[in-house]
Amino acid sequence: SLAMDSGAPAKNNAEMLPDGTNPEGVDPVPPLNWTSKSDLKDVVIYGNLMSPPVVKIRHHLGFAGVEYKCVARKPNSQPTGSYQKIPSMEVNGRVVNDSYVIVKHLLPALYPDSDAKDLASGWEAKITYGLQLAMEAEVFEDPDMLGPLLQMVGMPSFLAFF
Repeated sequence: SLAMDSGAPAKNNAEMLPDGTNPEGVDPVPPLNWTSKSDLKDVVIYGNLMSPPVVKIRHHLGFAGVEYKCVARKPNSQPTGSYQKIPSMEVNGRVVNDSYVIVKHLLPALYPDSDAKDLASGWEAKITYGLQLAMEAEVFEDPDMLGPLLQMVGMPSFLAFF
C-alpha cells in the first residue's frame, strides 16, 4: 500500500509560522496526536467549497461521519495568521495548514483499522495524483471552464484567455 508519510521528520518550533501554525508541507509542532474520530471536535474547514483539496477533506470527514463546518475563504483572505493559502482546518481550536498535512494526519484517525487505512491511503493517492491532477489539467486547458473557476476564486475571468 502507498503510505502518506514522506519519511521526513517534523520540523521544530523554530520553523513554525509566527502565529504558531505549520507552514506548507511541514508537520505541526507540537504533534496533533489525532488517533480516532473522537479526537476531531469542533472541526472547521477554511477554503473554497469547490476547491479540489477542500472537497477531498470534506468527503473524508463526511464519509467517516465526522461533523464539520465549512467557511468559504479565498487564498490571501485569511483574517488572521501567517498562512494565506487554502485549505486550512481548525480542530479543537488548533489550526492546521496544507491539505497534504491535514490528510496525512486525518486518515489514521478516521480509519484506525489497518485494512481501512490501507484502502483509504490507496484512494487518497489515486485522488491526489490522478483525479485531482486530471481535473486541474482539464480546467486549465479549457477557457470555458477556466473562466468560471477564476471568478470563483476572486479573479477576473478574462485571465482565462492569456
